Amino acid sequence: AEAKMSAAVSAAGLERGVFSYPAGSGAARDCLLLGPAFTINGEDIDIIVSTLPDAIDAAVRSFEAR
Repeated sequence: AEAKMSAAVSAAGLERGVFSYPAGSGAARDCLLLGPAFTINGEDIDIIVSTLPDAIDAAVRSFEAR
Protein backbone atom coordinates (compact mmCIF):
# COMPACT_ATOMS: atom_id res chain seq x y z
CA ALA A 1 0.00 0.00 0.00
CA GLU A 2 1.14 3.54 -0.70
CA ALA A 3 2.04 5.78 2.23
CA LYS A 4 -0.35 8.64 1.38
CA MET A 5 1.82 11.06 3.31
CA SER A 6 0.37 14.06 1.46
CA ALA A 7 -3.11 13.27 2.79
CA ALA A 8 -1.74 13.07 6.34
CA VAL A 9 0.13 16.38 5.93
CA SER A 10 -2.98 18.00 4.47
CA ALA A 11 -5.11 16.80 7.40
CA ALA A 12 -2.55 17.98 9.96
CA GLY A 13 -2.34 21.36 8.23
CA LEU A 14 -6.10 21.72 8.24
CA GLU A 15 -6.11 21.07 12.01
CA ARG A 16 -3.72 24.03 12.23
CA GLY A 17 -5.79 26.31 9.98
CA VAL A 18 -3.91 25.84 6.69
CA PHE A 19 -5.69 24.21 3.76
CA SER A 20 -3.75 22.26 1.14
CA TYR A 21 -4.57 19.56 -1.36
CA PRO A 22 -3.12 16.05 -1.36
CA ALA A 23 -2.21 15.44 -4.98
CA GLY A 24 -0.07 13.51 -7.40
CA SER A 25 -0.13 11.09 -10.28
CA GLY A 26 2.27 9.06 -12.34
CA ALA A 27 5.77 9.03 -10.91
CA ALA A 28 4.93 11.79 -8.40
CA ARG A 29 2.09 10.14 -6.51
CA ASP A 30 2.42 11.74 -3.09
CA CYS A 31 2.54 15.53 -3.50
CA LEU A 32 1.14 18.45 -1.58
CA LEU A 33 -0.47 21.28 -3.53
CA LEU A 34 -0.73 24.75 -2.05
CA GLY A 35 -3.26 27.00 -3.74
CA PRO A 36 -3.51 30.29 -1.90
CA ALA A 37 -5.84 33.01 -3.05
CA PHE A 38 -4.50 35.54 -5.54
CA THR A 39 -5.01 38.14 -2.82
CA ILE A 40 -2.65 36.41 -0.37
CA ASN A 41 -0.62 38.81 1.74
CA GLY A 42 2.65 38.55 3.64
CA GLU A 43 0.95 37.62 6.91
CA ASP A 44 -0.91 34.74 5.24
CA ILE A 45 2.32 33.50 3.63
CA ASP A 46 4.02 33.59 7.04
CA ILE A 47 1.20 31.48 8.50
CA ILE A 48 1.56 28.87 5.75
CA VAL A 49 5.36 28.80 6.02
CA SER A 50 5.33 28.48 9.80
CA THR A 51 2.54 25.89 9.88
CA LEU A 52 3.73 23.43 7.23
CA PRO A 53 6.78 22.13 9.13
CA ASP A 54 4.59 21.33 12.14
CA ALA A 55 2.04 19.62 9.89
CA ILE A 56 4.77 17.56 8.22
CA ASP A 57 6.22 16.56 11.60
CA ALA A 58 2.76 15.54 12.85
CA ALA A 59 2.16 13.45 9.72
CA VAL A 60 5.53 11.71 10.09
CA ARG A 61 4.77 10.94 13.75
CA SER A 62 1.41 9.46 12.74
CA PHE A 63 3.15 7.11 10.30
CA GLU A 64 5.81 6.16 12.83
CA ALA A 65 3.05 5.24 15.31
CA ARG A 66 1.54 2.72 12.90
